[in-house]
Amino acid sequence: MKSEAETRKELIDTKLRTAGWDLNNLSRVLQEFDIAVPLPEGLGEPRTPYGGHQYSDYVLLGRDGKPLAVVEAKKTSKDAAIGREQAKQYCHNIQKQYNCKLPFCFYTNGHDIYFWDLDNGTVQNEADRCPECCNTENGSAQGHSKVSEWRQRAEF
Repeated sequence: MKSEAETRKELIDTKLRTAGWDLNNLSRVLQEFDIAVPLPEGLGEPRTPYGGHQYSDYVLLGRDGKPLAVVEAKKTSKDAAIGREQAKQYCHNIQKQYNCKLPFCFYTNGHDIYFWDLDNGTVQNEADRCPECCNTENGSAQGHSKVSEWRQRAEF
């Protein structure tokens, strides 16, 4: 049974690289992305060092440098769907913080990978593929409702 960190390193990182994402290129992939969130009403200071912050496992950036998709990771022993609402929350909070459109998210346990188009609510199980649809050179984005937008923004 792998921890989330092991799942990311051994499975998800590898699949992202295979799909064409350079994890060392900070203009394309951000890891442990800090998302500022408002404190609950009436709370002047955070109660913990992490109060007022969320951390997305990965944020994939389009060629324009703007957030394109969130990737939420769970350890292999968990159902990937547990990350669905968390990924959605991250997308919405990043949109608020950066005043940008962020319609795509992925959630995965390293084995099951789901692509969610937040604009139209469709979720597709990508089986064992990481966001290969971001690798527009091989045309693997076919089947997604926002293929042209994804291709235009993610193209290498």
